[in-house]
Amino acid sequence: MARDPQRVQRQASPEERNIIVYWHLRLPRCDIRSAHRVWEPDGNPRESVIEYSYMLRAWAALGEIFLCVPQDDGEIDRLVRQLSNDSAITRNDAESRLGEFGNRALPALQRALSDPDLELRTRVKSVIDTLARLDRERDYDQKQKERILEQRARILGEQKKDEPGTLLKGSVRFAFSASRFQGGLVVNTRTTDLLSEGEAGNVVDFDLSSVLDDQGKEVALERCGRCSPKIILAKDTRGPLRVRVRGSHRWFSRYDVTLKNPKDGDQTTVGNFTIRVDWPTLIVQSKQGFPKEMTGAFSQHFNYDVNPGSLPAPRYLVGGGSGSHSGFFPGQGWCACRGGPVPPAPAPKVELVNEFRVAGGEGHRLDEVKSIEYLFRKPVVEPFDFVVDVPGQ
Repeated sequence: MARDPQRVQRQASPEERNIIVYWHLRLPRCDIRSAHRVWEPDGNPRESVIEYSYMLRAWAALGEIFLCVPQDDGEIDRLVRQLSNDSAITRNDAESRLGEFGNRALPALQRALSDPDLELRTRVKSVIDTLARLDRERDYDQKQKERILEQRARILGEQKKDEPGTLLKGSVRFAFSASRFQGGLVVNTRTTDLLSEGEAGNVVDFDLSSVLDDQGKEVALERCGRCSPKIILAKDTRGPLRVRVRGSHRWFSRYDVTLKNPKDGDQTTVGNFTIRVDWPTLIVQSKQGFPKEMTGAFSQHFNYDVNPGSLPAPRYLVGGGSGSHSGFFPGQGWCACRGGPVPPAPAPKVELVNEFRVAGGEGHRLDEVKSIEYLFRKPVVEPFDFVVDVPGQ
């Protein structure tokens, strides 16, 4: 096969490896036009069709999978040039798009550092610094995740191996079961968030996007507007079932933010969020926006130290809000709801906000403050997409 000069070969990332394996197991050819889900910070998916031409080479001896992807040099070069556009909207959009390309954009960005346009060089340097920061944050988030998992295993004594009927995907443990109801099966899905530390905000958002019988035929589903997708009815089947589960896991990585000798307007950035001093408060902003309901998951107070000779500053116990628990009530019918299942309602529209204020500086003037400490909980969204076999009864 002739090699396409517009394609380059590189080692697949873990995320790309998962996508490759998924499609390779389900499609007879590796050259495909695939659709995958892109997950926004609020956990809601938007469908995005992206053309990939996969050349999958399994080298058993090396245990490596290589991926051939379109080379995006032309698009990246165009975006780099847009960094000097007169329109602020165009510049901001180009910077955001370059961030999506990640390290693939680095060669073009580094070439632009020698451009005679000073303004362009300044913005290019800013993008390069942002990519480097996001790389460091990914490493830090992974260490945070490992810390939480080790702590949970030590305290709760959880076994590393999955128990019968359970499946570990990322940091979420799924437990599947099925029970007969009339001529069908009630499929119950329970989730355990292994990264939950008792604070509000963590969300495991999932759906059983398809259910097939043992002949590979689609099974008709009945859903309840209150308890589905945790509980659904698969009609006219005795199983076993092959269930496809798609969704995302939102958890929060803790960052201890310190601003020394602060002045109004001083700021720092974590993820897509900017934390800025606007005494006696902090303003936390995100250009992309975030769900309003997420606001309660962030720390609502900050602490600060004062210079010698000033009265001591008050101290706040900082952290996110507490979680809630809803009880289980025996239902009438196949689901757990009193009065039986109710028809599903349209999903409520997610209200996005761009900022919130953090209180804490009411006791002193800013010139008396030596440093500000704020515990910022950065949201991290991790998608999942897998197939599981659920035995019938």
